[in-house]
Amino acid sequence: MASGPVFLTFIFVILGAIGLTKINTFFYYYAHIPLMLEGIGLGLALLYQFNDERKKIEAELEKNRVETTQKILLAQEEERQKLALDLHDDLGGSLSVLNRELDDFNERNGQILTKSVNLTQKIVSDLRTISHHLMPSSFEEKGLVKVVQESIEMANRQSKVYFVFVYNGEERRLPLETEINIYRIIKELINNVFKHSEAKQSVVQMIFFDDFLYVSVEDDGKGFDFSEQHSWGIGLNNINLRTQYLKAKLTTESSSAGTLISLEIPYNAYENKNPAG
Repeated sequence: MASGPVFLTFIFVILGAIGLTKINTFFYYYAHIPLMLEGIGLGLALLYQFNDERKKIEAELEKNRVETTQKILLAQEEERQKLALDLHDDLGGSLSVLNRELDDFNERNGQILTKSVNLTQKIVSDLRTISHHLMPSSFEEKGLVKVVQESIEMANRQSKVYFVFVYNGEERRLPLETEINIYRIIKELINNVFKHSEAKQSVVQMIFFDDFLYVSVEDDGKGFDFSEQHSWGIGLNNINLRTQYLKAKLTTESSSAGTLISLEIPYNAYENKNPAG
């Protein structure tokens, strides 16, 4: 609402405009200044209020986006855990019994079932590998570094690519949910190397700095065109989704000499969460 002097000035100017009062041109011109100042003040107040409301809306949208991403990733992890448990308890148990029975039968009947026994043992081994990929055992107790190291050792046993693991700094435990998302990104990058890169060697790095965790996967393969979605398919989408959730910085470099993908994951995004371990 206009102040008293401004309101009186407004009345006086209106009366002059309709000829009920006599004012000279100089006074008539400067009599509008309080009105102009009042209008500017009101405009600035409205602009501030608009910006404040816009920031609140943007913050709410960002909060909703993070919550939605968290729900998606949590649902994925719950489904992975359920599937890993079902594979281990149901199918794994049945195959173990079958393997023992085949061993007993093979001992009584020479080498007749040798191929069947070997095939069953391979199925059991593959099942353990799949279960480990879905949900590494004792993740919370072992920690991120140990689980990544075990995954790389497993990759070296299964792939023609030779993986080297480099780890520096003092391991800083993060919330379990955060560590699992970091692990999923690294696992996706490792899988991409031995499935698509045609590389001979790959280096996986984890460096714990004071303010952030640096993770990189580098290979000497043929390189990728990241603008072409079919090069990675759903894998790249999952990495981007998890990177956004972690509030991490993702950097990609690729040429015919190889590919380097790195992440900088800040600790301060998780200060209010309980660390794993």
